[in-house]
Amino acid sequence: MWFLGSSMYLRFHAVGIRPREIELMFFWPRPPVSLGADDLVDVKLLRAYRTCGHLEIATRQEIFRSVNFKKCEGAEEVLKDISPRIHAHS
Repeated sequence: MWFLGSSMYLRFHAVGIRPREIELMFFWPRPPVSLGADDLVDVKLLRAYRTCGHLEIATRQEIFRSVNFKKCEGAEEVLKDISPRIHAHS
């Protein structure tokens, strides 16, 4: 039960990518979190054995983790869109 609870409610499920911000969407009860592009420090895909793995998006204050991706295409697309924003503000 702990794994289900932590995975379902503490990790983000979707990413909204806008020109100057990233929005992370969580299941209830946590509201969406908006991150300014200049707040991003790192984004990486942590690979797993049976699934693709999960994303980690780091800001100066916090690390946000996604639920596991079943297929890597979605995770790689998010990485491709977010990574240049981090390097642009470094």
